[in-house]
Amino acid sequence: MAAMEVVVNQGYGCNGVAYQRAQANKCDLCHGREAGPACVEVCPTAALTLIRPADLQAMQLEKQQRAARGSAPNLR
Repeated sequence: MAAMEVVVNQGYGCNGVAYQRAQANKCDLCHGREAGPACVEVCPTAALTLIRPADLQAMQLEKQQRAARGSAPNLR
């Protein structure tokens, strides 16, 4: 049994591939689910994380600022 079949058959509410028709379902990030995406919640290795666009932009800005400070430590 393929890994994707296991996820779909275990009832986590995750999208998978309909192997009979070779059609993929598009992820909607479990829109309407208060707890967020089911795949993030049940990931056994915590490899999945949901990051909102504003949070991603803040992380990118912080990384750029750290890099700039590292190359010119006397500038603030």
